Amino acid sequence: MWVGAYKREQSGRHGKRFDILLLETVNMLSEDKPLPQRYFDHPLCDAWNDHRDCHIMHQSIAD
Repeated sequence: MWVGAYKREQSGRHGKRFDILLLETVNMLSEDKPLPQRYFDHPLCDAWNDHRDCHIMHQSIAD
């Protein structure tokens, strides 16, 4: 599901901005830095309770 959103953002008017945000987010996560509040980082529930979710841009979600 998130791959489709990525492809839509890639081809849309936000493509370059999305790439920058994605790169920044991946870098912060790889360095174990906390994400800024604008990414709305939060835990998931039920069967996914050991996963987290963050909103990079509009409908694009990384978990």
